[in-house]
Amino acid sequence: MQSARILKASIMHNLMKMNRWLRIVATNCLFTIILVESSSLLLFKTSILRDIYKERGLLSEQALDNQGISWRNELSKWGAWHIPNSSSQHVTDCFQATYKSNNIGARDSLDYTISSPSPRILLLGDSFAEGYTVNEEETAAKFLSNLTKLPVLNFGTAFDFGPLQYYLLYSELAAKYDHSELIIFFLPMNDFVDNDPASMAYSWIGNSRYRPYQKIDKNGKYLYFYPPQAMPRRSFLESKKENGIGGYWNNLLRISNRIATVRLLKSLRYRIKSPLTTAKEQSKVVSKSQTSSTSLMERSTLEVTQAAWFSTPFNQQKAALYWLSLLIEKASSIDRVKRITLLAIPSLHDISYMTKRELDPETPYWVRSLRESELTNSKLEFINGLRYMPTQRSSQLSLFQSCDPHWSPKGNKWAADLISNFRESNPKFQSQ
Repeated sequence: MQSARILKASIMHNLMKMNRWLRIVATNCLFTIILVESSSLLLFKTSILRDIYKERGLLSEQALDNQGISWRNELSKWGAWHIPNSSSQHVTDCFQATYKSNNIGARDSLDYTISSPSPRILLLGDSFAEGYTVNEEETAAKFLSNLTKLPVLNFGTAFDFGPLQYYLLYSELAAKYDHSELIIFFLPMNDFVDNDPASMAYSWIGNSRYRPYQKIDKNGKYLYFYPPQAMPRRSFLESKKENGIGGYWNNLLRISNRIATVRLLKSLRYRIKSPLTTAKEQSKVVSKSQTSSTSLMERSTLEVTQAAWFSTPFNQQKAALYWLSLLIEKASSIDRVKRITLLAIPSLHDISYMTKRELDPETPYWVRSLRESELTNSKLEFINGLRYMPTQRSSQLSLFQSCDPHWSPKGNKWAADLISNFRESNPKFQSQ
C-alpha cells in the first residue's frame, strides 16, 4: 500500500515537472513566433524587404478564391492547356479577368472548326498570347481580329510554356485547323528557360508537372523528355489523393499568405527564382537605382533578370532556336499558310537594360539568327518588339499591369497594332 502511494506521488511529481516544462517550451515557442512575425512585419513596414504577395494583390479573400487556375489542365503531350468549355475567374487588387475556353480548350468564346473556306490567323505562344490578366475582348488576339477583320484562333496558353511546347502544340493540334497566317509570340525573358531542366529547377515548378523538357543526346541531337514523376492531371485543382497535386490549394494559400513570415520567405524565394517583375516593382527599382539607397537585393535582381534579351547563355539560345526552327519549318510546309510572323516581346527589364547601356536590340545571337531565317524563308517575318517600344517611361509602364508582369489591355493593343502595321507595310508580302 505504501509503495503504491509512493509510486503515485512520484508519477504526479513527474507529471507536474513535465507540465511545467511543456508550459516553458510553449511560452518560448509563442514568444519566438511573435518575435519572428513582428520582425517580418517590421521588415515589410520599413520597406527593407518587399512584400511581393501584398504588392501583387494576393491577400484578399476574393483574390485567394479566384486565381484563374481551375480551367487549366495538363493532359496533352505539350503540357499546360485548358479544359474545354470551362471558365475561371482571376482577381487581384489591380485587375479582374474572366477566362473562358471553347470546344477544343482554346481561349475563345467562339468554337473552332477544322476547316474554313475563308482566311484565318492562328496565334501561338505563352501567357502573353493567351491574354493572361485581361478579359477576352482585351487580348491581343481580339484586338488583332478587329484590326484585320479576320478570325484569330488563339492557341496561347499560360503556366510555363516554351518553344518546345509551341512546336508540340502546333504539330499535335493547332496545325489541323485551317489558317492562312501563323503568329508566334516569343518572350525571351522566360522562353529561353521554360524547357531547360537546369534553369527551371524542379523544386520550383515541381517534377510532377506533366510538361516536356529538352535534352541533348550523345550525338548532339535535341530530344525531349518528361520527369519520371510527371503525372497528367485533369485539372490544376485535382485532389492530392487523385494525382499528387494538392487539392487544398486555396485553403493553404489563405492561411499561409496571412502569415508575414511565410510571405517573407516566399518573397525572398520569388525574388531569387522569378525572371519577371511588375511595372510597379520595376518603376520603384529604376527610380531607386539612381540613388545610393538601392538595396543589394534590388540591384542584383535588376541586373540578373534584365539580361535575358542580351545575355542569355548560348546553349539556351541554341535550344530555343532549334524548337522555333522546327515550328517554322512545319508551318512553312503547309501550302495554305502564306505568312509566319514571329514577334519577340520585350519585358520592362529588357527595355531598362538596353536604355541604360545604349545597346542595339539587333546584336544578340538569337536575333541575328532569326534575321537570317527571315532572309531565307519567303514566308517568315520577324518583328523585334524592342525596337518599337514607346520612348517615354510612363508609356512603357502603362503596357504592363501594375501588380503583375503581364500586359495590360494597352500592352495587348500595342502588340496588335504593331503586327497590323507590319501586315500592311512589309514589302515582302505586298503581292499577297
